[in-house]
Amino acid sequence: MAKNSYQVGFGKPPKHTQFKKGQSGNPSGRPKGSLSFASILNNALYEKVVVNEGGQKITRTKFEVMLIQALNKAVAGDLKAAQFISGFAPVIDKLNQENNLSPDQAMDIKHAKEIAKRFANTSRKESKDEKHD
Repeated sequence: MAKNSYQVGFGKPPKHTQFKKGQSGNPSGRPKGSLSFASILNNALYEKVVVNEGGQKITRTKFEVMLIQALNKAVAGDLKAAQFISGFAPVIDKLNQENNLSPDQAMDIKHAKEIAKRFANTSRKESKDEKHD
């Protein structure tokens, strides 16, 4: 065997089946510059919209508006909204630890989490009761 001969084996496919230099592995793949799902969602969530709060027009992102509406519904007793908001508890915990909140602020957050847990537990009980009816 010559010194320059190519050994075919594990991790070394035959030369004729390897990708050619400058040729894409998936030529019909996603075109460069096209947006991914995550990019589209991120752009949509952070679009600015004008909302009416207390008779005043305020500019907010769609994400802010969505969270505020969910929080207002949760406070009004909407159990699904309460579950949605309670899902953000780990994120809030991390932010509180990073921001070193005052004891009063930390206590307020603790109470809010307890209320969110009660809402979540109540909705689970109600859904079980509905299944038994």
